[in-house]
Amino acid sequence: MQPIFQTTKNHKKHFTATGYTVNKDRTKMLLIHHKGLGKWLPPGGHIDENEVPHEAAIREVYEETGINAAPVMEDEHDLRLKNITEAQIPRPYALMYQIIPESKKDVEHIHLDMVFLLEADDDAELTAQTREVYNVQWVAKNELLHEYDTFDAVKNFAQDVLVDK
Repeated sequence: MQPIFQTTKNHKKHFTATGYTVNKDRTKMLLIHHKGLGKWLPPGGHIDENEVPHEAAIREVYEETGINAAPVMEDEHDLRLKNITEAQIPRPYALMYQIIPESKKDVEHIHLDMVFLLEADDDAELTAQTREVYNVQWVAKNELLHEYDTFDAVKNFAQDVLVDK
């Protein structure tokens, strides 16, 4: 077991969803400049009560950027469900365990983040939600890796998913 799990086992846990949104040719990724953290990140946030995780990621992308995105269904395992009592939903690209530092609003806690690979039109108008976001931009792989202040997970995703122009 990783030490992070031991040191935070009594922390409050929140379920979150993040939309790692790429354009159709996978040359750019949609990022927000987050006011609270001062970093460039993919849009994301808490999963609302009665909300399905991939729908939360799509909602957060729309709320924070004005962009309509859709899940990319890669390497899905088809369970061939044909009844009305269960359905298969999009699988997260990754699951993350993130320590969120103490703030004026909350104690240090954990985000159990479901990361979804989404796709959107990079010609659509961007609209930053100014309460939480300074700016929103489509960013090319090389720029993201070398010019933007972000977390390693975002850079690693860009390395794995984005292609060079």
